[in-house]
Amino acid sequence: MQSVLLVGTKKGVFIGRSDDARRAWRFDGPHCSGTWAFNDVRYDASSQTIYAGGASNWYGPAVWRSVDQGATWTHSGVGLTYGNGGAAIEQVWRVQPAHGVLYAGVDPAGLFRSDDGGQTWAEVSALRAHPSADGWRATNGGMPLHTILPHAQDAQQMWVALSAGGVYRTTDQGREWEPAALAQDACVHALVQTIDGALYQQSHAGVWRSADLGDTWTDVSSTLPSRFGFPLVAHPRDPHTLYGVPLQSGVEGERYVPGGQMAVWRTRDAGASWSALTQGFPQERTYLAVLRGALAVDTLEPAGIYAGTPTGHLFGSVDEGETWFEVTRNLPPIYSVSCAVV
Repeated sequence: MQSVLLVGTKKGVFIGRSDDARRAWRFDGPHCSGTWAFNDVRYDASSQTIYAGGASNWYGPAVWRSVDQGATWTHSGVGLTYGNGGAAIEQVWRVQPAHGVLYAGVDPAGLFRSDDGGQTWAEVSALRAHPSADGWRATNGGMPLHTILPHAQDAQQMWVALSAGGVYRTTDQGREWEPAALAQDACVHALVQTIDGALYQQSHAGVWRSADLGDTWTDVSSTLPSRFGFPLVAHPRDPHTLYGVPLQSGVEGERYVPGGQMAVWRTRDAGASWSALTQGFPQERTYLAVLRGALAVDTLEPAGIYAGTPTGHLFGSVDEGETWFEVTRNLPPIYSVSCAVV
């Protein structure tokens, strides 16, 4: 078995493969390059397929797929449209295989479904038909549906999150939707679920936890240096451990790590307290950020954590965040990172 990193960038997809220790990495790419930028790349173990979602300035949005570990690729945007009179879809922001179905979240916010592995698509129209959709608003980064969170066992249940519009849940595979109670701010940047079923979201207003499937939320940001941030990931086995990257938020556009000191922050007590993980990171004049899709965790023991930046740096930890090293550098701006074991 080999640990693999799938990296979506402004200029194509890069694939990193590691040695057994996960300390030495060999990258190939760019795949699917040219005019294509990718917001999400992930591996579906059930079909042994890599899916990549993004868009081209020339050709529009599409989902790419590779069934041979990245050696060859095909793509399709057939059906990725709101139809006559509808808004033009600009980007695919998320691709998510679940229970034999492939889903795509797009900008302007909407959800699409494919039953043939991404060759054709159809809108899950009930989401945008919800009365509260009239209150969705675009942000400086557009209006993406950026998170698709399927239930691990129940194919009928799913959560989605969009900026700025909040969190929605379905219990009947998308025929009806209900909004989750907002954690003070509808501009949700990340939504994750731990193995015990708790939900966590990162928004402009901080990190919030829900133990009741999104009906109520509790602020768990009190020991973070900033309430603002983009990514949030959950430990694959410990329900009380999560990782995030707070960013300065006082001035619009100054979205970098507080004090110019690079750190990933970890909680081991479900958000009651957070600590900065800095060993191995640059600590002086470091104006880096990690975007919402660019923080990832693998399923190995101990868990590996990986953080990509818009400057093309990719950092990794193979001891659950205690120490960090530079996996690679000089990639195009990194929009997403995901992990696979193949």
